[in-house]
Amino acid sequence: MTSMERNQLAYVRALCETTGARFVQEDGAMVSYSNDPNGAASIYNCRFDPLTFQTQVNNVLRRCQEERQCANWSIGPSATPPGLAKFLRNNRRMMGPMYLPEMQMHLKDFEGPVPKNASLLKDWDTVKEEGFPGLFWVPRAGRAKYLETAKAIGKRPDIRLAIVHIDGVLTTSATMFMADGIAGIYDVVTKAEHRRKGGARAVLQLLLTTARDEGCHTAALISHKRSVSVYHHVGFRETGMFTSMYYSRTRMEEDAIQSGLR
Repeated sequence: MTSMERNQLAYVRALCETTGARFVQEDGAMVSYSNDPNGAASIYNCRFDPLTFQTQVNNVLRRCQEERQCANWSIGPSATPPGLAKFLRNNRRMMGPMYLPEMQMHLKDFEGPVPKNASLLKDWDTVKEEGFPGLFWVPRAGRAKYLETAKAIGKRPDIRLAIVHIDGVLTTSATMFMADGIAGIYDVVTKAEHRRKGGARAVLQLLLTTARDEGCHTAALISHKRSVSVYHHVGFRETGMFTSMYYSRTRMEEDAIQSGLR
């Protein structure tokens, strides 16, 4: 597995441990099941046998149907078989794919200064739903639940949350999870009206300095294509490609009825 794949698995395990959700080995993949009845299963570390992967995929989806949860698939650079995304789209009616570059940096090479307007959040209980950048990508109906989860995981010793203020306004936030010498960076979010003002670069410089000082040797993240230039600017380089796909609730319900699970 790549550095990001390893960190992603460890991060999801940590989230499940903290929130009480389940993270289990299914037939060829690791799957987390949400505590929220309206949540989604998340599928990682796909290692399907090239000769039997269609059956393995069907077994995983059947479990999602039994759990009554739709599914987010994260197909990393090391996933097998190579044609998995095409099969999911053409044969199991998955939505997507979205291609997301994996990017890494050797932290011994990082020497960027920490901007004065960037800081680590010390007290998660002070985070309010209104105005917090990390909630802006979450649908409004789910923000209170997401914030509750964020506060719980934010108190872990292996999690750091960085924030940036510009002209006195909280504009940017990002989360870092550290495990086995790898610092995985997640959810870099800047409020739309404050983009292109250096917020993302500032939050990254703080997290990278923190990770290096705490003994991590590698930083890794998954980027949207439109954000690659920001990460290049601070020293990240592309090392692979993640594929994100989605098994919608409507299609899950339809397939469950056809397969006799409803």
